[in-house]
Amino acid sequence: MLSKRLGQLKTMAAVQNLVSRRLAVQTVPTLRRAYSTKKMQEQMQMQMQPQQQQQQEQQQQQVQLPPTPTLTPTPAPSPPQQQQPLQAQQLKQTSKQNQQQEHESSEQLEALQEQKLSKAEEPKMGPGTSEIDWLLQELASVKVEHNELLDKYKRALADGENMRRRLHKQIDDAKIFGIQGFCKDLIEVADVLGHATQAVPKEKLNANADLKSLYEGLNLTRASLQQVFKRHGLEILDPINQKFDPNLHEALYQTQDNTVDANTVVQVTKLGYKLHKRCIRPALVGVSKR
Repeated sequence: MLSKRLGQLKTMAAVQNLVSRRLAVQTVPTLRRAYSTKKMQEQMQMQMQPQQQQQQEQQQQQVQLPPTPTLTPTPAPSPPQQQQPLQAQQLKQTSKQNQQQEHESSEQLEALQEQKLSKAEEPKMGPGTSEIDWLLQELASVKVEHNELLDKYKRALADGENMRRRLHKQIDDAKIFGIQGFCKDLIEVADVLGHATQAVPKEKLNANADLKSLYEGLNLTRASLQQVFKRHGLEILDPINQKFDPNLHEALYQTQDNTVDANTVVQVTKLGYKLHKRCIRPALVGVSKR
């Protein structure tokens, strides 16, 4: 019960504080306006006192002077009529001054409210922390943020550099291996020329001059084609009596052969080709076993 009563008292005190603060904020401009109106009335009274004294002196002089029935003096303008426009001007000036003062007071109140809000938004220091400790904490937080941003910047630079290198490599590969499809088509032509030269019987070359000239022409054509391949980075793979390499060779069958080691290429049915150290067609071979 006591705790509930204390909680109710605390809430009532907080509400009273809020209401008093709001009333104080609302009464400040009204008090200032009342003060400005009082000040304006005092100024008006101070300005009207010499005029009233002059009027009283003029009335006393008119009473002391003897009457002059013969002369008809011209009626002088009454001082109140002359003072009326002056009083209107003074009232206008005072009203303008009051408006300016009210405007300035409202601006000052707005500035004070903004300052209070800015102070409320600032990080509050605890009761046990001094200004130096607060500055050290702010410095530590700024350093952490700086390290995070620096890490992100370095990662972005590394990603950009990796992308640039990857693009350069792809461009270089496109320049080098752009003729890969054309080379594969010419390889088939080289295979046909090789099969044609191998199909000619060697014992009939001396007896038939036309066959010999045709055979020599095919050999020259094949040799010139191989030179063109070599000029453009295309190499022939003839892996006879070499160790079987699955990256460069394709095994078609295995044969029993005790004269060589196991997994040795003993027969080549189709030659392989490499373009700038890249295998574009593996050699079709037969492999030995025991």
